[in-house]
Amino acid sequence: MIFRGAGKIAQQLWLSEIISEDERELYQYAIFSIMSTIIPLIMVMIIGGILGLMKNGIVMIIPFLVIRKFSGGFHAKREWVCIFLSVMVIVTCIVLTTYCKPSIWLDVWVLMATLSIFVLSPVVSVNREILERESKVCKKIAFVITMVFTSLYFCLGFGGYHRFAVCIAVGIILTAVLQELAWVQKKLVVEN
Repeated sequence: MIFRGAGKIAQQLWLSEIISEDERELYQYAIFSIMSTIIPLIMVMIIGGILGLMKNGIVMIIPFLVIRKFSGGFHAKREWVCIFLSVMVIVTCIVLTTYCKPSIWLDVWVLMATLSIFVLSPVVSVNREILERESKVCKKIAFVITMVFTSLYFCLGFGGYHRFAVCIAVGIILTAVLQELAWVQKKLVVEN
C-alpha cells in the first residue's frame, strides 16, 4: 500500500514532467522512505493522544525509527499484518513506558539491547534486501546512533528525567527485539 502509493506519486511527478523517467524509481523509493517514517510517527501521536501519553509515545518512537532505519529488523509480508502488529506493539510500548521505572534491571536490558544491535546490525529481513557495501555503512551508522541514544538514556536517568529515559529505553529495546525476530526468521528460512 505504501509502496504503491509512493509509486503513484512518482508516476504523477513523471507525467507532470517534474522528474524524468530515469528518476522515477529513485523518487518512488524516497517517497516510500519518507512515508515509512511519517506513518509510524502519526500512529504514535494518535494512539498516544488517545491514551493521554503522546509525549511518551513520541520520545519512545524516535530512537526506534532512527536506529531501525540503519539496523534493520522484522518486516511483515503483508501490509495489513504490519499495520495490525504495529498498532499492538505501539499500544503495548506506550503503556509499558508508564509502568517501567528506572532500575539496574532496566539498565541491564538497555545494555543488552544495545549490544544486540551492535552485533546483529544490519539484519536484513527476508522481505527486504540491501547491498553488501550498504550493509557496512548501515552497521557503522547503527552503532553511532545506538550509542547516542544509549548515552542519552543514561544521561536522562542520572539527570532525574526518568519518564523520558524510560521512553528511550523502550525504543532501544523494541528495536533490538524486532531485529532479533528478523534474525531468527532469516535463520529459519535459510535452514528450510
